[in-house]
Amino acid sequence: MKKIYLASIILCTLILTGCSSEQEIGSSGDDTAGQSEGFVFETEGVSLFIDATVEETVDLLEEEADCFEAASCANDGMDIIYTYDNFVVTFYEENDESIIYLITLTSDLVSTQEGIVIGSVSEDIISAYGEPSSESSSLLSYESETMELRFILVDDAVVSIEYYKLFD
Repeated sequence: MKKIYLASIILCTLILTGCSSEQEIGSSGDDTAGQSEGFVFETEGVSLFIDATVEETVDLLEEEADCFEAASCANDGMDIIYTYDNFVVTFYEENDESIIYLITLTSDLVSTQEGIVIGSVSEDIISAYGEPSSESSSLLSYESETMELRFILVDDAVVSIEYYKLFD
C-alpha cells in the first residue's frame, strides 16, 4: 500500500512538473555536452545530469529500464521516459537527440551526492545544502544556473527528489 501511495505521488509530481510550465522546452544556447552545470545524480558509476544525452547516460547503465514515450506537455514533441527500480529519467527531443530534463529519485535505496534520500527530513536537507532558493511546507528547492534540485515533502519527510531543467 505504501508503494502504491508513493508511486501515485511521483506520477502526479511528474505530470504537474511537465504540464504546469508554460515555457517551451528548448536549448539553453550553450553547448554543455558531457558537462553538468548543477547537481548530478550518480548510479552504477554513471553520472546522470540535466542536458545529458541518452548516449552519455542511460546507454551506459547495466540495469534494464521500462521505456515509453508520451506526448510532452511542454513542447510539440514526445517525452521519452526511462523507469528504473529506484529512479526515473525523462528526456525531450531536440535536434534528433534525446536530452535529459528531469531525473526523479523514487526510493531510499539511492541518494543525492550529499546523502539525501527518500525519508530524509528538511533539517537534513538544509544541513547538506544550506538555505534553499525557495521553500514551502511541501517543497525545498535549490537552483543552479541551468537546473533546480527539488525535494518534495509530506509531513516534513522527503517523498520525491527531482533534478529539473530550468528553461529560458
